[in-house]
Amino acid sequence: LPGGLTALDLAVHGDNSRNLLAVRIKDRNGETFEWRMPVTWMGWKTVSLAANPATAIRSTGSRSDGKLDPPLALDVVRIARSNGGLRK
Repeated sequence: LPGGLTALDLAVHGDNSRNLLAVRIKDRNGETFEWRMPVTWMGWKTVSLAANPATAIRSTGSRSDGKLDPPLALDVVRIARSNGGLRK
């Protein structure tokens, strides 16, 4: 992904499960940043996740600095189980 990333827009088919849509980005130093949002809708919807390092769930490493250092790579898009989320 090019530098200057401010948001990630995804078309997602929701099931109102209240589980979390999670997107993880990896930077050139191997530092990962993950943003999550609850799936609270039914059907297709375009959602936007702000790519703000301050609001990310971040992994630490020997070269982590808390900044999105380009070049960036889309690492994972997944559904994460949340407390109170549907189990199916």
